[in-house]
Amino acid sequence: MSTSKTPGLRDRKRTETAARIHAAALSLVLSGGLEAATIEAISEQADVSARTFFNYYEGKDAAILGIQPDVSDVAAFEDVLAEAQDGSVEPLRLVIRLVLATMGTSSHVHTPARQADRMTVIQRHPELITGQFAQLAARRTRTVEYAARILAAHPTWAADPDSAPSTPLVIALCGAAVKTAIEDWAATTPDQPLDETNLEERALTLVHHTIRSLQ
Repeated sequence: MSTSKTPGLRDRKRTETAARIHAAALSLVLSGGLEAATIEAISEQADVSARTFFNYYEGKDAAILGIQPDVSDVAAFEDVLAEAQDGSVEPLRLVIRLVLATMGTSSHVHTPARQADRMTVIQRHPELITGQFAQLAARRTRTVEYAARILAAHPTWAADPDSAPSTPLVIALCGAAVKTAIEDWAATTPDQPLDETNLEERALTLVHHTIRSLQ
């Protein structure tokens, strides 16, 4: 029984430390801009050493965005895949959700308030989304696997697999749409809050528009 409790405690402490570093990074950016969020300042505010910092995040941009290289997004991917099974949600919308899941981290790190701060930081510094999309490339194999399963679950493509679109191409289109949606929002409507639901809708609209324009 004691052996089962130890990993749980360790995991909780890791999550708490990751969240504390992420919160410190966000706080520094919101109060002083990107230049204020040095690794030294983040570590000091989070009460960790610089060495500990790098056990959780690859650099300051990753800490600001809360992107941990070792955090699995399988649970989030499985949730998206489950929605594909009943056929009630458009496959392109689900692939966009995969992209969003890949760019984010666990809900334990992103509380609603922290997610709001994160979106505010992205609004002020849209160049940070480059770091988010690096995660999409880093997790390409798993993303392609789940996207392929989502597309295969669609009734039309399940009946005729040869007619299904190229999975990497669909991911590239949906990823570009998410990136463009964030950039457009930051440039044109920075006073309007952007949560993941709004971002999803904006990205899906861009995907549909692009497909129609190519037909």
